[in-house]
Amino acid sequence: MTICDGTGCHKRPSASVVAFIGIPGTTAKDREHRRIPFNPSGRLAAILQRRAELGADAYVFGSTNGEYQPTIQTAWETLKLLASGITPKPKEEAAWNAEQLRRIDLRWHDLRHEGACRLLADGVDIRIIQLMLGHASAQQTQRYVNITDEELRRGLEVSWKNQGRTLRLASGH
Repeated sequence: MTICDGTGCHKRPSASVVAFIGIPGTTAKDREHRRIPFNPSGRLAAILQRRAELGADAYVFGSTNGEYQPTIQTAWETLKLLASGITPKPKEEAAWNAEQLRRIDLRWHDLRHEGACRLLADGVDIRIIQLMLGHASAQQTQRYVNITDEELRRGLEVSWKNQGRTLRLASGH
């Protein structure tokens, strides 16, 4: 198995490897340090593999050549274009890039919501999602995730399958 981390991609034994991304407290709004586990063969691995191919000095969210982007907005815009199958044009054609970006309806926060919703859909406990998002309460996380029709149906099926059991009164009478 090839594992990609902040230092590049390496051959490692398969079963015992867990990869983490470190988030320094200085960049988090609650100032807490976090270690986020990720699937070493998942989507992030492809980004880190690309970085490894471009060299140790390449920026993960840099230009197409891994070069420094002057602002995170520029890096995000490049990433959105590339993810949409659009090759960004040089600075001289910034208007063309801007037009393409207007057609892409995606914001940073959308990725956070989508990730949380996918975790919930995959059966991850809401308290784990709460910790990953850095929310102060599970209630905050519950407002954050969207319950899909399929998840609602699955939840109701549990009740439907148990329709023969006796009812309990919530008040205890």
